[in-house]
Amino acid sequence: MVTEIFSLPASTSLMDEFNALAPGRRRTQDGTIGDRAHMERNSDHNLDEIGNTGTHHDTDSTPEVHARDVDSRGPWPAGWPMERVVQIILARCRSGAEKRLLYIIYNGRIWEASNGWRERAYTGADQHIEHAHFSFRYGSGSTTANPENITTPWGFFAVYEEENDMDAADAKVLLTTDGIINTPSNASDFKTNPKRTLAESQTNIEYHVRALEAAVAAQGKVLVDLATKDVVDESALAQALAPLIAALLPAGVEITPAVIVAALRELAATN
Repeated sequence: MVTEIFSLPASTSLMDEFNALAPGRRRTQDGTIGDRAHMERNSDHNLDEIGNTGTHHDTDSTPEVHARDVDSRGPWPAGWPMERVVQIILARCRSGAEKRLLYIIYNGRIWEASNGWRERAYTGADQHIEHAHFSFRYGSGSTTANPENITTPWGFFAVYEEENDMDAADAKVLLTTDGIINTPSNASDFKTNPKRTLAESQTNIEYHVRALEAAVAAQGKVLVDLATKDVVDESALAQALAPLIAALLPAGVEITPAVIVAALRELAATN
């Protein structure tokens, strides 16, 4: 895939959502219009007015590409590989919420609207390991009655945002060292209930542990990347550590990145 020209609005909106999910992901496998090898066979990567698109056609005279490849190699947010995104989109296709696609190919498998979105083995030479392929329905006209023009969200970024909101709330769980726990009234409410004794809050301990694990998971890759560089950026590392440390502090207690940097230096000096 060599260029973004002749992309459908629906296709561009899909790419925009992938870029919102993983702004720093690799993109060398991204693309729309096909190369010479695609021109020599049936492919939705070919321009529909002048190329070979097999049995797929529309009635307008606008040259368009009805396929989109998206690089699958990331880096992705923790817990968000390409496989998960594909499965979310497929669930929407099966439920009828998503009607813009003809088929998806990824990692040696293909799912087609014409087959009820059931999975089957893909037998093409390119097994689509390093990118996922999305083919879009053909239509004509300038309104959203034409599926090519529908740019509503694809659903996966909304799930990602919802999970991030929950993780942010979980990270607000405050554990003190004096046997008292402040617990949120629910996972999305930052307000804390009145203090309870440790025994009274025993049923909530597992929740607190999961909450902290979620915060660590969200920052884990960032921390590893920063801590393993030849020259450690203390300020950046402190910024990454700050939300994790905040999750362990009592309500009203704050810690600045400068304090974290000083602690890191002291720790390094004693090891």
